[in-house]
Amino acid sequence: MDIFILYWILVMVITAGLVSASVFCIVALTDLEADLVNPIDLARRLNPLFSTDVSFHSALCLLFLVNFEITLLLLNSVLFGFHMYWLFTGQNKIFAADIFKLLPVYKKRYAIKIAFYIVTFFLYLYWFISYLVNSYASPALKTMKIPVY
Repeated sequence: MDIFILYWILVMVITAGLVSASVFCIVALTDLEADLVNPIDLARRLNPLFSTDVSFHSALCLLFLVNFEITLLLLNSVLFGFHMYWLFTGQNKIFAADIFKLLPVYKKRYAIKIAFYIVTFFLYLYWFISYLVNSYASPALKTMKIPVY
């Protein structure tokens, strides 16, 4: 098996995990809004998740840097920059006392992150399939003209 197949599978697994973590955060914030969860418990659950999210996204950017995928690195550097901004300005922690006034901000932030991760997941899937086709397709299949109707 080619190492790049494992590379693309790892990239997609990391991205699927990031989507799942962001969906979990949106659900937890919605539960808080519906008064189904205590703000202290919510802060205790979501605060470690942010550092995990940042570390996995950093690993993803490092994988793109090592493989010299400049387009994907630049695409992901936007969200990585926001992660670093939130980390250095102290917006990475959810405080139980402030949660109700900042709830729309957190929900919007995680909704944008979900949209970003889903779009990039399908972009990675497209690049993975194009790599497979270019690497393992027969030469006759690569030059085949597909009629456009």
